[in-house]
Amino acid sequence: MYSSIAKYYDSIFPFNRHKYEFLKDYAGRDVLDLACATGSYAHKLAEDGYHVLGVDLDESMVEYGKNKGKALLEVADMQEEIYDFYDLIYCIGNSLVHLENEQAIKRQLKNIYQGLKRNGTSVVQIVNYDRIYLDNIESLPVIENDGVRFERKYTLGEKVKFETKLVADEEIVNSVNLYPIRSGRLVKLFDEVGFKDIEVFGSFNRDIFDINESFHFIVVARKSA
Repeated sequence: MYSSIAKYYDSIFPFNRHKYEFLKDYAGRDVLDLACATGSYAHKLAEDGYHVLGVDLDESMVEYGKNKGKALLEVADMQEEIYDFYDLIYCIGNSLVHLENEQAIKRQLKNIYQGLKRNGTSVVQIVNYDRIYLDNIESLPVIENDGVRFERKYTLGEKVKFETKLVADEEIVNSVNLYPIRSGRLVKLFDEVGFKDIEVFGSFNRDIFDINESFHFIVVARKSA
């Protein structure tokens, strides 16, 4: 799915200053961006003096992003073991729910935990699937930027079938299955893995998370000293 839209990705999801400042609040010297796409936030952090590695499974995303800035971008599965240690590891853009099931998500959180330095921080952002299922939401807002139109639809079941249509100088239709983990369950997994000081937000503006209203679900959690 993502290879086919890689060259349009920065138009669909342009750099967001609030999102960047949120991440920067937790950045120490060493930062790991999991599922970095074209690396917009990784590159900006690197520009501001942090040591940043971004990894993404999609080769096209990395190819389009690797020359955008100073961060190191590599093609890699975020589920691979993390061998170095970081002050901040983040996984945003609803990437976590691309994993197969709850067990895979828990393994990923454990992997993140093991890759953090003492007192290191994890930031994970997904869509608020509680709201999606409570309101039976079948589409997300259409995105239109730089002559690119991006439509997003949901078919709800045990998993979410996420269907997209991109219209620019060509039309690209894709679909992928997502595992719609709910907010309470995700927080529980963070706790089971060993994270402390777990906070949740409803946006990158630090709005209070409202299970019925918030579009985003963001978890910030720290590794114990």
